[in-house]
This record gives sequence, structure tokens and C-alpha cells, in this order.
Amino acid sequence: MSSELDKLRSVLTHYDLGDIRTWQRIERGYVNQSWILQTPGGRVVLRCRHPDLGQPDLVEAQHALIQHLFFAGFPAPQIVMTHSATTFVHLNGKIFEVHRHIPGVMCDESNPAHLEAAAETLARYHLIVEGFDHPALHPVRERYGLGRLARLVGRLRHDADGVQSRRSEQLIAQFEAHVREIAKGLARLQDLPQCIIHGDYYSENLICEQNRIVGVVDYDQAQWSQRALEIAEAMIYFARERSQQFKHIVYGGALELDVAGRFLAAYKGVIGLAAKELEALPYLIRTIWMCAALDPPLLPRLRLDRDECALSEALVLANWARAHAGDIEQMAFDV
Repeated sequence: MSSELDKLRSVLTHYDLGDIRTWQRIERGYVNQSWILQTPGGRVVLRCRHPDLGQPDLVEAQHALIQHLFFAGFPAPQIVMTHSATTFVHLNGKIFEVHRHIPGVMCDESNPAHLEAAAETLARYHLIVEGFDHPALHPVRERYGLGRLARLVGRLRHDADGVQSRRSEQLIAQFEAHVREIAKGLARLQDLPQCIIHGDYYSENLICEQNRIVGVVDYDQAQWSQRALEIAEAMIYFARERSQQFKHIVYGGALELDVAGRFLAAYKGVIGLAAKELEALPYLIRTIWMCAALDPPLLPRLRLDRDECALSEALVLANWARAHAGDIEQMAFDV
């Protein structure tokens, strides 16, 4: 315990914040380590970057984005500068950053007012980042998208070399059919608007005060991507079914279309969307579901020889997206 406190104190020697009066580790979060510190210079959040997210050029780009948002009046965290006027500290091979603490509670997606506020805030984010760009935020490898889905399904086909069965061949054939359908659908919807998306827009990264979003944090996944892809992922998160029908994949249920409609209506009340973005939503939702199922975050990707139940659930969810594509598109245009 004392060694951890000593580490935090050594980081703060690079700031004009004074000594630590109280400190508390933030337990939520899956990648970076974070602490809330009370200091003579105020209440702050200190973060230690995971090595995979700690490349200096990437951190500099993300901090440029955060500062762009903050100075535009968006509820991004205020970065505390070091003695040497840098936005982070590189210490013992690790990168540390300090933000001003934003008081409030985590967004409750089951609260209709929070749901609408989350949608409106995402739209405000997309408005403010128009024209902002940084080369370090152009990913070498997409997180979601048709290309990645095709590669994941291709790996399943490669796995089949060691799993010769009629069932495995049927599973692969169904996944390949979904990839072809998505590719055909998106082929007629070229050049969807792109921007630097937040990349991890969900309730744990949204801080509320009453029914307002007063903080949007964690820009570690920010990258250049299709705006509609971020909207689709946000709809999946905020409008997901609570039934937990699926036990072996990331998303436990499909969409509640009325909730998705409320989210999208609130978003469109701030910024309009191109018709091709609305038409693309069913294909993008299906793509995200399948990518997240086949290669779940922080877990091994699915394999034919050990994950038949999960693969079957992923297909059920993909089939739901196919069957309800018309409903999703109609809802998107109607709201």
C-alpha cells in the first residue's frame, strides 16, 4: 500500500498540486489504472496508461483532442499541465496523466432523461470534432468494420482445417454469408462521413449531474472512423435488451427498437444525418455484433474447436439483425 502511495507521490512531483491528502483507487475500468487524489491544488484523477495504450505520439494526439473539446465548451476533462508544460509524465517506462476531477454520478442508461442526454452529447461531440484531425489517430487496424469481420471469419475458415465436421462447415458458411450480405449492402453506401470518434461511448465514461452530462471521459479508443459506426455502437449499448438471452458472447440481447428510436431522435435533434448513414445502420450494427462476438475485448477470439455455443449465439444475433434490418432502417428514417 505504501509503495503505491509512494509511486503516486513521485508522479505528483512533476505537478504544482502539492502532496496527497487522500487517495482512492478507481476500481472500474478494464485497462488503465486510475486514482482520485485530494491535493492542496484540488481534486484530480491520476491515470497510468496500459502499455498497449501508452505510445507517446498516441497520447499526445488524444490529449490534443481532449483540449480541442474542452476549449470548445464540451464536457471533456481539463488536463493538468506538468512543470514543464507537458500533458503527461513518462516515468519508469510508464505514462501518467492528470485530469481535474469531474463530480457527478455515472450515467444511468435506464433513465430516459440520461438516455436522451447521452445521445445529444454524442451529437455535440461529433459537431465539435468536425475539422479536427491528427495523423496518430488514424488506426493501422480498425476496431470494428467489414474488413476486420472478414478477417475474423477467414480465421474461422482456417481453423476448420483441424476441425472436420458438418456442423463446423455449416457455422462457417453462415458467417461467410453474413459477410457477403454486409459487403453488398455497404458497397452501395460509399463514402460515409468520417471523423475522430470517441470510440468508447458508454455509461461508465459519462458523468451526470441530475439529467445533464457534465463529463465525457476516457478517449483511449479515439480514432478516425465512420461517424455512423459510432452511432450504431452507441445504439447497441444504450438500447440493448436486458433479457440476457445470450450467455456466451459480449452482447446479451438484441435491440429494443423503441429505445433505439428515442436515442436516435435525440441525436438527430442536434445534428442531421445523411440518408446513406441511416441506411447503413442495420449493416453496421450487424458488423459490430459479429466482431465483438468473434473477438471479444480482453478475451481470446472464438475458435471452432472450443466455442461452438458462443458461435451459435453470435449467429442468432446476426440473424436477428438481418431479419430486422428493415425495421431498423424504417425507425432510423421515421424518428
